[in-house]
Amino acid sequence: QSLIIALLFWLKPLQLGPWLEPSLLLGGTVGGCMLIHELLIRRSRWLRPLFGLKADPLSSPAVRAATAR
Repeated sequence: QSLIIALLFWLKPLQLGPWLEPSLLLGGTVGGCMLIHELLIRRSRWLRPLFGLKADPLSSPAVRAATAR
């Protein structure tokens, strides 16, 4: 929600129209959420459990299989 509000704050003064503004808002929200998830949540051991991920990423079977190669 905070990401959407920030994007609207930056996009609203530009008066981009009824198609471009919502499209940029949607794309910015999806892209921002993906970046936050990949760069912040998945790389932080103390944030991972708050988002339903295992605290130790090395304990997952997929990571162990990838590192065993």
